[in-house]
Amino acid sequence: MISKPKAKNNLTVSRNGWLEIIRTLDRLMKSYVESDDELEVKPKRVFSLKTLGMLNEAYLMTLRYYGDCLAGEARDAKEEKEISARWRQTGKLVRAYDSELSMRMTSRPGCWGESTTWSPATMQKAWQGLNSIRVSANRMSPDRGRMEAWGKCG
Repeated sequence: MISKPKAKNNLTVSRNGWLEIIRTLDRLMKSYVESDDELEVKPKRVFSLKTLGMLNEAYLMTLRYYGDCLAGEARDAKEEKEISARWRQTGKLVRAYDSELSMRMTSRPGCWGESTTWSPATMQKAWQGLNSIRVSANRMSPDRGRMEAWGKCG
């Protein structure tokens, strides 16, 4: 007997592995960033510089590819493989913060082998979560204090 996806608020929840990784990573990163209000954000803890750097590379590579695909360019298996490899590398570094998430990010083929991972619908759904992850990464950045000082000039 095949089980149906669980319903949440009477809506069907899809079982897209990539979207679940994004949701989990987003929640993890938000748990590291304390926010009393929009102006005063203080990181509770931060990811290592190496983890933040790899996350930034994976994010940029993914968003660039998504933009190209959503603008009508054909899928590129080589590019998808490189993006997958970058997220797997990021997953290895995430092990220090969440071992279960790390296992999902590094599994082969995992979500990277699913056609839904590279569908336009998934790309559109992933965009917001990836941007939220980027905001949390920026809040953890050691250069953040310098950027805030620039904002107070003038």
